[in-house]
Amino acid sequence: MWGVPSIKILFVAAVGGLMFLPAESTAQGWSWPENPENLKVLGDTVSVATLSSTMRGFTSALGVRCQHCHVGEAGIPLSEFDFPSDDKRTKRVARDMFRMMQMINNDVIANIEDPSGAKVTCFTCHKGQSTPPPPMHIHLIEVISEGGIDAGMTRYDELHDEFYGMGVYDFGPRTFTRVADRLLEDEMPDEALTILARGAKDHPDDYLIQFYTAQAYLAKEDITVARIYLEKAITLNPRAGFLRGQLKAVASH
Repeated sequence: MWGVPSIKILFVAAVGGLMFLPAESTAQGWSWPENPENLKVLGDTVSVATLSSTMRGFTSALGVRCQHCHVGEAGIPLSEFDFPSDDKRTKRVARDMFRMMQMINNDVIANIEDPSGAKVTCFTCHKGQSTPPPPMHIHLIEVISEGGIDAGMTRYDELHDEFYGMGVYDFGPRTFTRVADRLLEDEMPDEALTILARGAKDHPDDYLIQFYTAQAYLAKEDITVARIYLEKAITLNPRAGFLRGQLKAVASH
C-alpha cells in the first residue's frame, strides 16, 4: 500500500550519454566508446576510465540499470541501446541533479572555512534507491496521520525488516522522539506512548525516549508515572540539568 515513498526532487545522478553499464557489457558485444556522444555534463573528451567508474558509481548509488535513463530495455544487448538519446525524462532531470551536486561540492562546500572534506554524492540522497527516501520520522508521521498509529507501527516493522542495516532509513532513537514530539504537538499522547514504547524496546538506554515518555504522561495528567520516567531519564543521563529541573517542577505538584 505504502511502497517506498517518494520525494519531489528526483536526484538521479545521470550525466547523459552512457549510464549504469554492467561489467559484463563487453560480453554483449559492446564496449565503452572512445568518443562518447552527447555528454553535456562530463563532456565528450572524458576518458573511458572516468566514464566507466562514474557510471558504475551511479549504479550502486541508485540501484538501477542502464534502461532507467537510457532508451533500451532490460535483456536486450547494450549495442541496441540508444545511449545518446535524450528522450527519457529521467536522463534530462539527472543532468540537472548532477549539476546541483557539482555546485554543492565546488561552490558551497569548497568555500566553507575548515571544511571536513566530506562531499555530497548520489548516495547522500538516494541511499541505493532510484527515488530518494524521505527521513523515517517524516514518513511515519504521514502514515500515522493517514492510517492511525497501528498503520504507522506496521509500516515501521516493514521498513525495519527490509532495510535495517542498509543505511536507507534511520532506525535510531531520534526517529522515535521526533515522531513522538509531533504527536504530542497534535495532542495525541496515547499514540506517542505507542511509538515510544517501541523506541524503548530498541534503544533501552536512550534517555530522551524516557524523557518524551514522561512528556506523554504529563499530557495525560498522570504525574505519578511521568515522575517515574523522568527518574529513569536522569539515571541514564545524570548530567542533563533540564531533567532535574523538570522533575523538581513535577514533584511540586
